[in-house]
Amino acid sequence: MSIATSAPDDIEKQYVKHHLIEFLKPYQDYNAGKFGKDSRKIIQDLFNLNVQPILVGGSGLYIKSCIDGLFEGNSSDPEI
Repeated sequence: MSIATSAPDDIEKQYVKHHLIEFLKPYQDYNAGKFGKDSRKIIQDLFNLNVQPILVGGSGLYIKSCIDGLFEGNSSDPEI
């Protein structure tokens, strides 16, 4: 689902690999904690391939979750 502003178009994505954009269905749960874990995994995989990742866009919360993580444990409680 494309809701990002200034998201790369198909031509831009042909030249530069992008990660963690337009990869979820509208009904799927996702949050900054999951983003942090997913982005750190991708970054490590890129480092292992000698590829320099570039982190762009998003909010400060998502950047913090990537760089520092947020907290361990459940990120939500459906009962609440």
